[in-house]
Amino acid sequence: LKNVVFKEQVPRDALINLFNEFDLIVFPSIALEAFSLTTIEAQAAGLPVAYALAGGIVNAVGDSGMVIEPNTPQQLAKVLDDIFREPTLLRQYQMKGYENALNFKMSKRREALFRITKDLIKEKAKL
Repeated sequence: LKNVVFKEQVPRDALINLFNEFDLIVFPSIALEAFSLTTIEAQAAGLPVAYALAGGIVNAVGDSGMVIEPNTPQQLAKVLDDIFREPTLLRQYQMKGYENALNFKMSKRREALFRITKDLIKEKAKL
């Protein structure tokens, strides 16, 4: 593989601009995360996501990304090799990722939050 770039933590304001420079993004997290907004943002930008099984990333990405076991560089190398040898696989994960990101649109989340809050208020009023 050519042009593989390793980045440490990137400031949020620079992150979105970096997405334009990548064909795929890898989240090899080994620590549990509550939720991975960055993976959703990457998918919304059309980037396929490869990720390690680490807490909330699983819930955020699920089967719309490529799973790698934590601390398995050989498996990561195979995933990267497979996706770049097979352009249709790359496009498939771009589409699956984008569709997954649409599930997390803030407008959808806001509506659900308002509905839940309203239901809770109604329940509280019954007590």
